[in-house]
Amino acid sequence: MKCIWTLEESGEEPTGSAIAAKLEVSPASVTGMGRKLVQLGLVEQEPYRPWRLTASGRLLALEIVRHHRLLELFLARSLGMGWDRIHAEAEVLEHHISEELEELIATALGDPEFDPHGHPIPTRDGTMPTRRMRSILDVPAGDVATIVQVRGETPELLRYLDEHGLLVGTAVTVVAHEPVAGTTSVRVRGEDPLVVMGNDLASRIDVDGDPHPAAGDRPASERSAAERLAADPAERGSVEARIIAVGAATIALLVAALAAVLFVQGAPDGERRILAADAHAAMHGDGSSEDARSAMIGEQVPAPGGPHDTDDILYPPPAQPYEPGRVREFTLDVEETMLEVAPGLKFPAWTFNGSAPGPVLRVTEGDRVRITLRNKSTQPHTLHSHGIHTSDQDGVFEIVAPGEEHVYEFTAGPAGVMPYHCHVMPLKKHIGKGLYGTIIIDPKVPRPKAKELTMVMNAFDTDYDGENEVYAVNGKAFYYAKYPIKVKRGELVRIFLTNMTENDPINSFHLHGNFFTYWPVTFDNPSLYTDVVSQIQGDRGIIEARFPSTGEYMFHAHQTEFGDLGWMGFFEVVA
Repeated sequence: MKCIWTLEESGEEPTGSAIAAKLEVSPASVTGMGRKLVQLGLVEQEPYRPWRLTASGRLLALEIVRHHRLLELFLARSLGMGWDRIHAEAEVLEHHISEELEELIATALGDPEFDPHGHPIPTRDGTMPTRRMRSILDVPAGDVATIVQVRGETPELLRYLDEHGLLVGTAVTVVAHEPVAGTTSVRVRGEDPLVVMGNDLASRIDVDGDPHPAAGDRPASERSAAERLAADPAERGSVEARIIAVGAATIALLVAALAAVLFVQGAPDGERRILAADAHAAMHGDGSSEDARSAMIGEQVPAPGGPHDTDDILYPPPAQPYEPGRVREFTLDVEETMLEVAPGLKFPAWTFNGSAPGPVLRVTEGDRVRITLRNKSTQPHTLHSHGIHTSDQDGVFEIVAPGEEHVYEFTAGPAGVMPYHCHVMPLKKHIGKGLYGTIIIDPKVPRPKAKELTMVMNAFDTDYDGENEVYAVNGKAFYYAKYPIKVKRGELVRIFLTNMTENDPINSFHLHGNFFTYWPVTFDNPSLYTDVVSQIQGDRGIIEARFPSTGEYMFHAHQTEFGDLGWMGFFEVVA
């Protein structure tokens, strides 16, 4: 939405191709994004026609612009950051500040009307401040004018203007216009040398002068959101409900997640590059013959975290031999944690012990299991473990309030792999926010020795619209593509696989170049020999495989969208 608004403000038609070029994403990503925005009533989109924001869509876009420009002014005025750097920083921060913080910044800055580049800051109701201004190209030679706005925020442009003293608020004398040479000459102070610039650059500098047309004389598409809402009672009546539905604290995050899921920080000059959410840009290239490839692997993959960040989940604790009468004790702390699920994309999760999925609990059939749930969050929670136990240990009736704790106790069984999760209503929210994990119950007679792995298929609805924007195994998109899982040729590999994906009825696991044996839930069930297996939410099973050859073997969801949005990885098979 912000991109559409920006294109409109610059006089460009916000076509699908123009939006894709500005966001540096594939046209397919823009098409999918558009469908979602249309469903939300934020955008009007007709085939082969430019996109148009609805009045409510424009109001949301202006809310993001307000965040951005207030942040730019705060970074420049309060922190002393150069005006060539504040745009890139505000691009990142605008997605994460709350309305309360926005209000505090605005109050601390004196409710400003313009940012350091001279761009108007929308008011709280979406009205754009106006003032008299004109292009410096329209100032007659010999006249003095004050710079009020610079259009274009590339660091190179802003550094050039800074070096020559052409800053917002500076009075300059226009010395000459040279139409044949295509240049304009100005002098900042009487003794300063002339600054000679091309008219393309000069056209980006606005000075005080003639006013823009009044709102009533402008096309509807150019009026403020407040003006458009005033003229359209139907839109005015529905906009409040739409804002609530999207969530005021996540308005900016909505655009970030719809435009692209993955962010790469640290590009030249601090530029933030958005990678295509459909991964044809992020993982598969742009489809050109020069860039064609089926996947990326290793350091070039955009995935969050370091090489061992998921080790505690991926590699379960070792199995313990059966011992009659043994008691196993565990503690699970419910915490509210910001998790980086894709580069630069933070998700406000509810977690067991600080991760989603939570820690792997491993016991042996017949063990007495005692789990203490400590609620360190601001919401009520419980612990429901799949398996056989008495009803008073089921995690359904007892509510563990914030600051309280509860002990669950049961005898482990049957042998197999079991999920655990919160069971407070609404379940969709509590599971979707990350409150789940895996319990491995080993049989009394041990299975053959193997390299054991735990994989929890999960996803994150980053804009709270009921659809997931990020898919993963063990909580981080594309993680095992960046950091492939090493196994040995001929080694028995055992995977405890669980699906805790919310919002989608089914998830799947597909292994390239090999087949595996799959037991649903427990080894006592009939097995399946296959290369792909599907699971509904809460379903789980055990995979065993051997790789006869060395090399890199992909694994991923066989729902292509899930793979494109983060659920894929590799096994690196070594001799």
